[in-house]
Amino acid sequence: MAKINAVHLESMLKGIKFPVRKEELIEQAEAHGADEQVMQALHQLPNHHFRTAMEVSKALGAEQNASRSSQN
Repeated sequence: MAKINAVHLESMLKGIKFPVRKEELIEQAEAHGADEQVMQALHQLPNHHFRTAMEVSKALGAEQNASRSSQN
């Protein structure tokens, strides 16, 4: 998975109402115009109830690290 631009991610998460489940996060991100790269990353997230944007960012970081490790 490609690295997501942190500024772009932060901008997209600003419009999200928390707490939110993964499915709701994806729906809201799409409604706020998230690009394909962000949408792909969100689909990779575990089914979880996210309380804050920071939790989403941390989960995405963990997903990206796992993807990079499996590619090596």
